[in-house]
Amino acid sequence: MKRTTKQTKTTASRIKLWAFMSVLGMGGAAWGDMIELKSAVRLEAGDRVVTLGDIAELHGPEAEALAHVVVAEIDANGNIIELPVRQIRGVLDEHGVHWGRIQLNGRKVVIRPGRPAGMTTLKAMQGAAIDKDSHRARKKHKDQELTARDLILTKTFRGSIARFMTDGLQRRSDEIRIAFEQRDDEFLDRSLDTFRIEIQPMGTLLSDRLGLNIRLWNGARIVERRTITIGLMVRQDVAMPIRKLERHHRVTDQDIRRESIWLKPSEVAFTASAQDVTGRIASRTLNAGEPIAKRTVERETIIRRGDLVTVRCLVGGSVISLQAEARDSGSIGETIEFRKRGERDTFLAQISAPGEAIVDLSRH
Repeated sequence: MKRTTKQTKTTASRIKLWAFMSVLGMGGAAWGDMIELKSAVRLEAGDRVVTLGDIAELHGPEAEALAHVVVAEIDANGNIIELPVRQIRGVLDEHGVHWGRIQLNGRKVVIRPGRPAGMTTLKAMQGAAIDKDSHRARKKHKDQELTARDLILTKTFRGSIARFMTDGLQRRSDEIRIAFEQRDDEFLDRSLDTFRIEIQPMGTLLSDRLGLNIRLWNGARIVERRTITIGLMVRQDVAMPIRKLERHHRVTDQDIRRESIWLKPSEVAFTASAQDVTGRIASRTLNAGEPIAKRTVERETIIRRGDLVTVRCLVGGSVISLQAEARDSGSIGETIEFRKRGERDTFLAQISAPGEAIVDLSRH
């Protein structure tokens, strides 16, 4: 009987050891999809918004579904951006990525803006049309920039475009502002009574300037094709300091006011709401009356690179603990890399408390 009990304990220990090693080895059973960061990328000429699909190879359906997530924006000076994996992981955390099902590989990505000389003929033609006319048109014809609600009930091509953008952006019609170019007035004011209209966007709907391929159908036949460009603004609730907040200040509800303002679509992903900033630490001085950018506030760091942390692996009804060294700094809720001392391989775990982290394999 004693021998049988000893054998049972030995078997249980082996099972726990297998689960333990699976965590350290990042076993394929635990992480099915994969995001592999490229070391460097060059954008297309004129592109300013950088998505995950631009900077990474995406393997598996859950990873591929994140291709549209905006991770950075090229500034007006066209400076090179260097994105560390921590920043990319933080953006994906905000989109609710389940790190138990997706593995993120790589350390950083260098992003270079596109070269104007490298434009294709089509892009050059589009750029010339926009650059030549759009600024003058916006300046002289402010009445051209209307909310989708102003247009959506009209039986014109403008109304169809407004409905298309409202459905595509999944926002209320009064939260979308559309600017048309004056040269398209005659075309846009045509009635839908004669034609059916097909609208195909030439890029992401979250572009500041969006080209639309339009086909007009009469019965089963295409009778006209046209490309137009629209400007977009969206109304967004943002957080603004009511007074100057110094660096390292912990932001509270009393420090900010909530305001609804018009933003370019490319600015929305980087502008913080009250929920984004409350309880976080200002990483730089925040000026009164200016919308707070997400990058200017951060969670309080409770684990720093090099700290020795207790990592608990949850497997079914069992909990296996180990000591591991943090390979990055982070706050509660963030997923960072750890390494068991004496080992080269790293693994991911979610920070749960000061000096503690969790890998929950019971959810897989």
